Parts: sequence; structure tokens; C-alpha cells
Amino acid sequence: MPKDSRLDEHSNMALAIALTERKVRTSIIEMETNISATKLRELYREIHSGVSPVPGPSPNSDTILATRKRVVEASIVMNLYVRRTRNGAYRTIDAWALLSAYDDYIEHRAEAGLDDARPLSVSEAWLLARELRSKKLELRPCSCGCRYAVLENQCLKPNCPVCGAENKPAPQPSTAAARPGRTGEGDSPFAESIAASRAGPIAPISRWSGRSQSRPS
Repeated sequence: MPKDSRLDEHSNMALAIALTERKVRTSIIEMETNISATKLRELYREIHSGVSPVPGPSPNSDTILATRKRVVEASIVMNLYVRRTRNGAYRTIDAWALLSAYDDYIEHRAEAGLDDARPLSVSEAWLLARELRSKKLELRPCSCGCRYAVLENQCLKPNCPVCGAENKPAPQPSTAAARPGRTGEGDSPFAESIAASRAGPIAPISRWSGRSQSRPS
């Protein structure tokens, strides 16, 4: 086997393990790694002490954004994800960057007043990342400083989940790779990563709770 093929195989298996540990849908892992569903089910049972993966189709993207709080959850994950990929998320799905963003979201979501609700799953985050890549999901800027997730033809009214403002669709972001370097926005994890993109304003994580904003009536 050529060296590059062996490296690809090891890389795919490492990603499969990382996704399986977070209980990502087998169908998603198969798309990301090209490892057969049979092997992935065996891997799942090995990692999760004999428990089989959950059967059935993945959730519909629109159901993920069914409530204001779910929009906040999705917005935080996608903001973090886009930040990590330096806008590469609009071209392709970067599973490792998504996992990093998701772990950060889980660690700090209480700051947004979300610790009393079920968090998004990695599978749901992956589905949103797919919609972002396909231009079916946008991160719409609001005058309150947040950039929030809006899905094409979603059932929920696409107002800002923090202040309730109506906002026009954002122009398509540039997908050119950003130059490396500091953002100049501070050193804390969320000062650095909660922005929706290089062009977007930094939105402190506490702002997503609406504690410093008037809630929509």
C-alpha cells in the first residue's frame, strides 16, 4: 500500500473514532471517512461498551431551528466553526474544526443561559455545517452585534433570537482563505472565536442570553 494511502487510512480512522466517541450518526461518519457502515457499527459497539448506534434517518435541518433557543445554540456553534475555518466552512466541511468548535460550545454554553436545555448534538451541528456549505444557511448580522443562523425556507420567522429585530439577508461572504494572524479582538476563547467570520463583529457569548438586551415581546 502506498505511503499516502496508509496515511489517509490512519487519518480517516482517527476521525471516525473522534466522531464515534461523540455518537455521531453512522451515515455521517461514513460520508466523512469512506469507512463502511459495517465497520463503523462495529467500532461504535466497541467504543460504547456493546451498545449499537441509533438507527433511522438524520434529523431534518429545519427541525434543528424550531425555537429561538435552538437558533441561539445553532448560531453559537456555527459562529465558532466559521471562525476556526477562516471562512473555509463556506467551501467544504472541516470535521476536525467542527469538533473543536462543538467542544468549545459545550464548555461555555452556560454563559448564554442555555444550560437548562438539551445541547445540539454533533450530528445536528454537522447537518448545519452542510447547509452552510451549500449556501442554504446563512449567518445573518444584526445591529445588536450578533450573527445568527437562518435556514433557507425555515418555518420559524427569521428574526434575531436575541433582540427580535428583522434583518435583511447578508451578502455572500468571501471564501478566500484568510491570512494567518491575530484578530486584534482579545485573548479569551470567546473574544477570539464567537465572531461569525473575519468580517463580522465580535459578539461576547453572554450577549446570546439576551441579559443585556430587551427581549422580544
